[in-house]
Amino acid sequence: MKKVILLFSTLVIFLLVPTIVLAGNPPDQSHSSYPNFSSTYPADGSTTVSISIVLHDSSGNPVVGDTVQLSTTDGTANFPTNNVITDSNGTANFTMTSTTAGTDPITVNDTTTSTTFSNWFNISFYAAATPTPSNSCSNVPSAPVLTSVISKSNNTATLTWVDSADPVSNYLVSYGSTSGKYIYGDPNIGGQGTTTFTVGSLSGNKTYYFVVAATNNCGISSFSSEVSVIVNPVPSTPVPTIGPTTPPDVPAVVVDTPTDAPTDTPVPTQAPSTDTNSTFRNLGIGIVVAGVLLVVSVIVFQIISKKKNNIPPMHRDNIFQQPKQPVPPEINNPPTSNTF
Repeated sequence: MKKVILLFSTLVIFLLVPTIVLAGNPPDQSHSSYPNFSSTYPADGSTTVSISIVLHDSSGNPVVGDTVQLSTTDGTANFPTNNVITDSNGTANFTMTSTTAGTDPITVNDTTTSTTFSNWFNISFYAAATPTPSNSCSNVPSAPVLTSVISKSNNTATLTWVDSADPVSNYLVSYGSTSGKYIYGDPNIGGQGTTTFTVGSLSGNKTYYFVVAATNNCGISSFSSEVSVIVNPVPSTPVPTIGPTTPPDVPAVVVDTPTDAPTDTPVPTQAPSTDTNSTFRNLGIGIVVAGVLLVVSVIVFQIISKKKNNIPPMHRDNIFQQPKQPVPPEINNPPTSNTF
């Protein structure tokens, strides 16, 4: 009976708790989430961006009680609330400020399990319309006057402005693809006396909005008035075809001629053509040679035929028979005997 009760209890627990949460599971990036930062924020050092991170393990369970930190490559970014412990839902809430325009990649580090999501998402900041002086100094430079922005080619834009009154340490430029939101910039484009600067690496056929400001040891001036321009792209390079669509031109042969030679009746260079006379001449020679060979062949054939007709035919009766010799007449002188 006890075994039946134990088995029934185990079955009930299994049905009521379908997923067992194991303590200490590291967060999994594919199951975790962050807010959608589609907007940009002013880089004024005071505007706070709220960041809510939700961490889950590989099974989709919330990571509870882990200490989480945020960091970025922007040295001016600040996280007033850091080393946050995840709640029962795996959530850790942060805030962030920045004083530099640009896009900041955010890295999440779970120090409890030594798990890092490097450059997991981005937050963009644009330069504030009225920069705040860096200290209580009252001798902040006046805002420069941006007179023109011209884009000729090569994905660049050239800015021209009126120099601000002293004291000026250097000028800065801020710009972006949306009016009033300057997410790009260069903090030093020249010192006192600089009145022009060329911005590169822009996107062709796109509108950009530019402002400039002057800085010194007291702080940053207000931005100049905004000037926009449509950036001209880099001229496209023609793609060579696989083969020529028209016959290639024959390069002309340049011949040095005396200066006093007449130039009004130049002798055209004739293209090589077939010599008709040579063709008929060669054809005639070939016919003559063929006729001579034919005549010689006929003569040789007749000579050979005559020689064959003069040879007497061979008969079976006279094969290997010598012609009969006439018998010499007998000599009437009696034979003499020789006695030795």
